[in-house]
Amino acid sequence: MSEEQFRIAGEMELFGEFDFFWDDFADRVGYHAPGIPEDWKERTYHTELDSWGTVSGINAGLTELGQIVCEVLKEEYIDWEADYEPPEDLPDF
Repeated sequence: MSEEQFRIAGEMELFGEFDFFWDDFADRVGYHAPGIPEDWKERTYHTELDSWGTVSGINAGLTELGQIVCEVLKEEYIDWEADYEPPEDLPDF
């Protein structure tokens, strides 16, 4: 994401819209990244959104940021050595 795209995403307050969660089934940190919708031309989201390249760069940058945060959370903050006791009602696979 370019510096200009980063600034626009910040002005649109997109960074606060990330949703990070623990995916217990997959044993991973998951996320939903915010993004600028495809109808950005029809609606006025930001005065400096002037091309699909800018919108695409912001959306791709937000996705990449979400992935990086998940990796850091998984490597640095999740205690993988914690005792885990699966629920008794899990199906046999």
